[in-house]
Amino acid sequence: MNNNNGTIENCYANAILLGQNETNGFASINTSLIQHSFAVGRIQSSNGKANGFINMANGRLENCYTAPFQITGVTVSRFGSGWGTITDCYWLNSSY
Repeated sequence: MNNNNGTIENCYANAILLGQNETNGFASINTSLIQHSFAVGRIQSSNGKANGFINMANGRLENCYTAPFQITGVTVSRFGSGWGTITDCYWLNSSY
């Protein structure tokens, strides 16, 4: 998903994601609400940032987690950056 402007709840992403620049486990930009959701799988960015769940958290993330079995990139982020709020979200990977 590129940009979330609505509410996403009770969803998951389970995929092998191979990108060249920014690669995200669940979404790129959130400006609203994502809750009770998770991302698992392999996340790989050959030339840029690999984000476990999201790149820009400008909205709200609640009760979410990311558990990639592999995540690689020039830089690696759990829940990205942004000015939003992240509540009760977890990173379940010891390989980072």
